[in-house]
Amino acid sequence: MKRKLLMCKCALPLSISLLLSIACQPTPAEDVVVNKGDGVYEQKLSEAQATATPGQNGQQAQPAATPVPCLTEPHWKGEIAFRYLTLDIDLNVEAPESGLFPVYSVESAPFAAGDTRVTQVLDHLLPDVVGIRPGGNTKEEIYRQLNRMLEGSYDPETDAMIPPSEEETRRIIEEMTKAAETAPEADSYRPADRTSPVEPDTHWAYRLASGEEWDVQLTEDALSIMRLPGGVLQPERWVAVGSAVDGEAAHLLEHVELTQTEAEAAVTDFLQQADLGTFGISVIEKARIVQNFSGETISEGYRVECARVCGDSLPFAYRLYDSGSFHFADEAYAPGLKPEEIVFYVDGGGIRSIQWIHPLRILEQVAETVELMPFQEIQELILQTIRSALAWQGDRPPGTTLSDGDVQRVILSSCCIPQTDAPGRFYLTPAWFVLVGFDIDIPYAALPQILAINAVDGSRIALEKTD
Repeated sequence: MKRKLLMCKCALPLSISLLLSIACQPTPAEDVVVNKGDGVYEQKLSEAQATATPGQNGQQAQPAATPVPCLTEPHWKGEIAFRYLTLDIDLNVEAPESGLFPVYSVESAPFAAGDTRVTQVLDHLLPDVVGIRPGGNTKEEIYRQLNRMLEGSYDPETDAMIPPSEEETRRIIEEMTKAAETAPEADSYRPADRTSPVEPDTHWAYRLASGEEWDVQLTEDALSIMRLPGGVLQPERWVAVGSAVDGEAAHLLEHVELTQTEAEAAVTDFLQQADLGTFGISVIEKARIVQNFSGETISEGYRVECARVCGDSLPFAYRLYDSGSFHFADEAYAPGLKPEEIVFYVDGGGIRSIQWIHPLRILEQVAETVELMPFQEIQELILQTIRSALAWQGDRPPGTTLSDGDVQRVILSSCCIPQTDAPGRFYLTPAWFVLVGFDIDIPYAALPQILAINAVDGSRIALEKTD
């Protein structure tokens, strides 16, 4: 239920007008070819398949050859100068000196009845279940929200709460009272010794022998699990600029009870123990959970975003956030395939929430390793792409454009592109990701811009967004 009265909100640190000014500019003729269909990718993939060493029963085996070279000069220093904007380059490129670079065939795999992936997560996270009740907001929570909503919405100009009108008050009371009629009581658990059969479009709450309570909701596209009391997950960068809760002063999170290393270890251990496939941590940052409407902080910890790993040599598939992010181009994912991710929240008590959205299924390993373009050629493509993407802003007078900045990260990773010979299937393939940041006044609120280049054929990956 969306309302202006909602106290906890998402930040949009960079202006919409600035975002649209870049997104709506025509692509210059010198831009790197986007999603070129010249067959180079498919040709290299066929060559990789043809040279693979046959294994038992005709299956491909690991290549007998040693890993191929990838990166000879790990440090990259330089700059990209526009008329009014300069980007510095002084970093270590994140890629192995040599390795095997596999390609996988994948497809979307929505959650289904009896899904073993869900039962593996629940069995590992929720041992010793002793009670079950319907999930979602309880009567008590709904009435607390009702009282908060009747206080009104925050007005930053007067630093005061503005109560709703009489008509809005009546509507709020009517809707919330109706919702409370069918909501469960907070302590209405009935005895149970395990989680219920897995079914999409179900919502349950569980009590464990330890006394912990967990809310579990499943749809075809998402599995959401949260230890109660629950709330809204907010990155520290929102809190740091005062954009997380209305009326709250900007500050950093100072009550996190674990280190980043401990948070990483907790997530890594869970992924291994639950046996969900090969995932790696792509983004980790301090975060908190706040209670909806009241804005009360429930917990401070780390938000840990994970994505599928494409082979042992590639560190992880990289993806930035939707909220508050700012891209050269659209998501680096294939049209028709929504980006998969697992987001953990970890505090001093361990994993407190998991959200797994748009799950994929790996169908087969198409190639044990594929030939990558030399990085010297990739460097030129990166420079060309950045020049093209920022030319319009970089040549505008100061005050109407972006500030100076730097190339913050260049990493060999992976993403999905369409499998041209099999509609509905996609290649999880090596790709170069480049992150560019700017010298702005609100560093905690800004995420870098991102571009992606296919590591096999050098085309820029700028694919259609999914709904």
